[in-house]
Amino acid sequence: MDGKQMRGAKDIPTGKEGLYMISAWAVEHDIALGQHTVGEKSNQMTAIPELLPATGH
Repeated sequence: MDGKQMRGAKDIPTGKEGLYMISAWAVEHDIALGQHTVGEKSNQMTAIPELLPATGH
């Protein structure tokens, strides 16, 4: 699991910080198994249970 802010996603006129995503990775195969958006100030750990069904787990 890895959480990141998407580069170039800031909306300066509205003051929004940008889009935050959490991704589930299969490191040994170097592919993303699934992605889920999370709120600007949210805890990424709370998004993991929502993301796991997309990965088949």
